[in-house]
Amino acid sequence: MGYIKRDDLDNFMHLQVPRKVWNMYLNKEISPVAFKIYIEFFDRLKISAYNNWIDNNGSVYIKYSYEEMMDILKVKSKGTISDALSELKKIDLILQEKGFNTSSKFYLNNILQKGEIIQSSEKSNYQDTQSSEKSNTEVRKIGLQSSEKLDANNNNANNNNLDIITTTKTDNINKIDPSSSSLEILEKDKIKQIKSALQMHGISVATCKNIMDLVYSKHIDLERIKAVLTVAPLKNWEDGAIYKALKENWNIEIKSYNIKKPKTISEEKARKVINKTLEDKEKRDREIERKEKLREIFETFPEHKKKYLEEKAEIIAKEKYPDNIYKVMARTESIYEIIEEYLKEKEVG
Repeated sequence: MGYIKRDDLDNFMHLQVPRKVWNMYLNKEISPVAFKIYIEFFDRLKISAYNNWIDNNGSVYIKYSYEEMMDILKVKSKGTISDALSELKKIDLILQEKGFNTSSKFYLNNILQKGEIIQSSEKSNYQDTQSSEKSNTEVRKIGLQSSEKLDANNNNANNNNLDIITTTKTDNINKIDPSSSSLEILEKDKIKQIKSALQMHGISVATCKNIMDLVYSKHIDLERIKAVLTVAPLKNWEDGAIYKALKENWNIEIKSYNIKKPKTISEEKARKVINKTLEDKEKRDREIERKEKLREIFETFPEHKKKYLEEKAEIIAKEKYPDNIYKVMARTESIYEIIEEYLKEKEVG
C-alpha cells in the first residue's frame, strides 16, 4: 500500500459538516453518536433537494427511519438513536416530525456560518494541488458568490462556507449535488429505477449510497447495475463484491453460464439459477415500475388519507405475516395493495 498521490485526490469521498457543529464536537458539546447522525442528515439534504422533498415554505426535509440510522452507524440499540435525536433536538439542530408507520421527517435548522474551509485526510493531511506552499493541513479562506454551485468532485464551497472532512472509508458517501453535470446526464426516472432495483435486491443502505455515488461520478447506467445484480446471487456476491464489480467494471458474461452439458452439479445449479433470474428480470422490472407509479400517486394524497391507508396496510400485513416482519411488509408490500384497491374503489365510485 503506497502513499496518497496527486492523482488519487479526486477519488476521495467527502462528507460535509457546518463549522459550528464541528466546533461543538471538538468542544465536547455534542456526543459522538449525535454528531454522526447530524453528518448523515446533512449529507442527505442534497438527495432530498434533488427528489424535491421540499415543503410549502421552501424548506428541504429528509426522511430517515430508526432502522436506517442503526444500520449506517452500526448501532444495535434503538434507544441509542432515540437519545441522540433527543440531544440534537435539545440543542436546536434538528426538528423531527414523526410519521405513522413511515420514516420520520427531519428538518435541519439553518446554522451555517461563513468561515474557512479545512481540508484533511483520515490517514494524512495533504497540500492543495493548486498551491506551492507545503504544510500538513491547508486552511483556505473562500468567499464565493451565492450563484456559484457546489461541485461534488471538487472541494469548492458555496456562499455558506463549510468544513469539508475527507475520508477514505467506503461507508461514507460523498455528497450528491443536483446541479452538477453528472445529474444532467442522468434522467430522473432512471435514477429512481436504479434506487428501486438496489432496494429490491436487498442492498444495505450504506452500500446503496456508495453505489449511487458511482452512478453520479462514473455514470454507471441502469442496465449495467441490473446485469451485476443478476449475476450476484449466482456468484454468492455480497454487498461489497457488488460494489467492487460496479466500481472496477468487472467483466460479466451472463451467457457463458447458459451451457447445454454442465460438467459438474454446481455448473448445472448455476445454469438454472442464472436462467431463472433472467426469466424473472422483466417481471421484476415491471413490479418496480408498478410500485414507483403507485408511490407517486400516494404522495399526492392529503396527509389524513395517507395515514388512513398506512393504518389499513398494517392491519392487513399483521394478519398475513409473522409479528417480526409484518411492519416491514406493510411498508413494502401491503401498502401498494391498499393503494390499488383504493384507486379501484374511487374509479368505480
